[in-house]
Amino acid sequence: MKIKSQLPQFTGERVLIIAVSKQNAQVYEAKDGFIEKLKDIEIESPYYTDREGFFMKSGSGKQLGSGSVYESDKHQLWKQLVKELSVCLKTLGGAGEFDGVYMFMPMAMKNVILAGISDECRRKIRQIRAGIFIGKHPFEYLEKIMKGRTRKLDPRRYRSEVRKLMDKENALKEAVPS
Repeated sequence: MKIKSQLPQFTGERVLIIAVSKQNAQVYEAKDGFIEKLKDIEIESPYYTDREGFFMKSGSGKQLGSGSVYESDKHQLWKQLVKELSVCLKTLGGAGEFDGVYMFMPMAMKNVILAGISDECRRKIRQIRAGIFIGKHPFEYLEKIMKGRTRKLDPRRYRSEVRKLMDKENALKEAVPS
């Protein structure tokens, strides 16, 4: 699909855009003004017939005991998703084939995903955006990437010492003619 002219075109470079949610992942490739979906990964929730949930033992109108509530193992699903994602990246030729990687994922999964992908892919990450963006139009990913590129540091978010250093750096940039 052709990318709108207002969005990043990635002219002369190949970029991977990876969007991850708790059980889904989408991998896109953007290059020379075009973006296309390469892979769609989905992990199904396992259903066990012996699922234990809350139970109560009672007799003669009295409660004798109770059990625990069923809890799903989300970390196991995350690991399975990361495993399939890393296999997908290897089949695409690894990160060596690409100039950069942009990732969209929930922050709760960030460490699991970064630990599961290759070092080469980790080094090429240009931007990580927090949130669940699965199912969005590819142009929405490109808009987020563009906003991340143009975002300036807000000096109010930093301590006073850091603000002073930022002010000095800005003053030096303005003093040096381009």
